[in-house]
Amino acid sequence: MQAQAEGAAAAADQEMQKAYYGAMETIIGKMKLVAGELAKERGLAVVLETNGDSMVWAAPGLDLTDEVIKRYNAANPVEGGARPAPKK
Repeated sequence: MQAQAEGAAAAADQEMQKAYYGAMETIIGKMKLVAGELAKERGLAVVLETNGDSMVWAAPGLDLTDEVIKRYNAANPVEGGARPAPKK
């Protein structure tokens, strides 16, 4: 029985990961569209994602994160009245 439970747990974990990565792929695709539109409006040649240490330096005024999130949320409203997490 323990082996069956472990197998079921592993299968459930794998299914959850598949769903998570599928959802993230959809969200990232939509975010790229929003960032591309914003870049065109502002005449930017490149938009970089700042994850960890991948960015050496950027002028603080060029950070589009808040604007991309705002536009993404406006274009993709959450069903059921869910509220966004509070800002840190």
